[in-house]
Amino acid sequence: MYIQKLQVNASVASRDQHDGSSFSFVSNHGDWLPAVREFTRQHSRRGKVLVASIPAGIVLLCTAIGVGVGVSRAAGRNTGKVNPVAAAEHTLWKTGDMGILAYRIPLLTFTPKGYLIAAAEARKHMQDAGPKYLTIRRSRDKGATWGPPKYILNHGALVKEGFMLGSILVDHETNTTFIVFLQCSFPPPDVGCPGPATYIINSTDDGKTWGEPRNLTHQIGHVTFAAGPGYGIQKQKEPFKGRLIICGHRSMIGTFCILSDDHGMTWRYGKQGLAALPSHQSRQKGDFQPDECQIVELPNGSIMLNARNEQKYRCRCRIVAMSYDGADTFPMEKVKFDEALIDPTVAAGLLYHDSVLFFTNPKNSTHRMKLTLRWSFSHGNHWDGEYVIWHKQSGYSTMASSNHPTDKNYIYILFEKGIHREYESISFVKVKLTQ
Repeated sequence: MYIQKLQVNASVASRDQHDGSSFSFVSNHGDWLPAVREFTRQHSRRGKVLVASIPAGIVLLCTAIGVGVGVSRAAGRNTGKVNPVAAAEHTLWKTGDMGILAYRIPLLTFTPKGYLIAAAEARKHMQDAGPKYLTIRRSRDKGATWGPPKYILNHGALVKEGFMLGSILVDHETNTTFIVFLQCSFPPPDVGCPGPATYIINSTDDGKTWGEPRNLTHQIGHVTFAAGPGYGIQKQKEPFKGRLIICGHRSMIGTFCILSDDHGMTWRYGKQGLAALPSHQSRQKGDFQPDECQIVELPNGSIMLNARNEQKYRCRCRIVAMSYDGADTFPMEKVKFDEALIDPTVAAGLLYHDSVLFFTNPKNSTHRMKLTLRWSFSHGNHWDGEYVIWHKQSGYSTMASSNHPTDKNYIYILFEKGIHREYESISFVKVKLTQ
């Protein structure tokens, strides 16, 4: 099909200076499903696994790239108990590295063992629809240093098609990290493309190695599901504690989620997403079209979804929806428009950490520039302060945090950054919340 698997050439294999072991791109996770089955048996959760083989495969290769490290240029104001400062910044990818024309769609997460995993599309062409690598980097010291990039998926020489990131998700009970991406999403399809398909890959060793991609078509069908971009969640509270949730969109449909109650072995659609209006018609300016989105779980177990307002319905701002049944449904009567969060139609970051709701996007109604961190002590009912992370070109952003007691005073931001264009690099910023 589109993703092909190669053996690693020893001449390009590199050694991870962080953990002292060689990166191996030959899957060693063949025992992942049996391990999860055993886990689920022990916890009285039973499920059937439907695994579709992926036709001729996935390029797995390894290389090292030097990184540029810069000093954060941030400005802000002192408001309440949050008084942030950018404590450190690292450029994880930049245009031109390995001949890549653009690095886009940043993903970021912490694993239960404290590793940070950053992922992105490494685009061989500039367009969304084009051949790409999936690249990741890891840090074991909370972003102070990073291992070299790994390129774990490769589309070869294909031009018309390309996978789309995507969402990263951690199951804290099984210590499994998932990355979800979409394949065959851009018409007209390439020769042999059977239609849109959602794939998922996993790692059980904090991102060091990755298993074979699984095609979820047999579970959720040939439906375009553009996950995130951002991160999925595992519910930490009832109802449906332990459920894995990944939300995304389809332009003609709206925003919806896929759910797993057996630790990622099987997936299904939620019952009611946030439907675009008018339904199943071509979009035009002013229509209601929720698009790329990010979710968080609030202390009462509800799910907040913050979505891109693609056609600028009502305002150039964000759409916010709520679910009270583990992301199965998002009632229309719980939808609002947060006019304080002006937005140039972009994928934004959302994070609930230490009783504070954080939001990142380019604070501009028409241009992707001035990446700004905002925070709310009232679950977004009003916003209590802001801090400019980068005052020039900036695009998609995402955030992560650690629940370790020694790390409560920090959040972590990964975003598209540039001077002339927002995708000149992908930058990691460690933010200290109080001084």
